[in-house]
Amino acid sequence: MMNDIKYKLKKSKTLRLSDSTVKNINYMVYDTKLSESELLRSIIEKAVSDYRLKKAINAIKKGSVSISNAANVAGLSYRDFFDKMIENGIRINYDEKDIDGNFDKLLTFINKNK
Repeated sequence: MMNDIKYKLKKSKTLRLSDSTVKNINYMVYDTKLSESELLRSIIEKAVSDYRLKKAINAIKKGSVSISNAANVAGLSYRDFFDKMIENGIRINYDEKDIDGNFDKLLTFINKNK
């Protein structure tokens, strides 16, 4: 789904940040011992990952996509996305294919939510 869309974005960006944001980034660079570039790249990548996961979880909750399609949207493997569903308390009708190796986690989830 997301991989099929073509974008014409440059790999290099210029941004204007508030003084307080610059101050916070400076603190984070000092605190994490990462370069400014590494830190900003990791923050952006995390935000993109979180956005994709949230989009996929919302689609699953609406019932508009399958688990495998939602996993693709989230950029995760089927099993990793299934784990995220369990972590987020998403209840849907499961069949054997959905459970595939996660039966213990599913039982734990079911028992916790009785």
